[in-house]
Amino acid sequence: MTVSTDGPVISGVAYTVIEIDGHPPTGLAGCLGDRTLTLVRSGVSHRIRGTGTDHPEGIRFHQKDLGRDGKDVRVWTITHPTDDVLLARHCPASEPPATQHNLGQRQSNDRPSPTLAP
Repeated sequence: MTVSTDGPVISGVAYTVIEIDGHPPTGLAGCLGDRTLTLVRSGVSHRIRGTGTDHPEGIRFHQKDLGRDGKDVRVWTITHPTDDVLLARHCPASEPPATQHNLGQRQSNDRPSPTLAP
């Protein structure tokens, strides 16, 4: 049995993403943009709302307060370690900010172009 809560989460521990906007996850791209995710760990589920952006390590998901002000509550990193699983880890907001890469355009050699000396 799964119990639902909006309570505290453990930082750095993996939570399984079981739903994205009420549907089973089909990949990281489903977490981009404004979304509602359901996460589960040890039989306890957490429903979180926020915005996902591309990040070198997966998706950076900024969880928003469900109240009127919609302030950031937590930051999560979502990864896709195996074909059937998405994992979310609460991470410190002090980690490097998200980038605006397109998932389909990621390259392993993202190096700045050399500049020519005058």
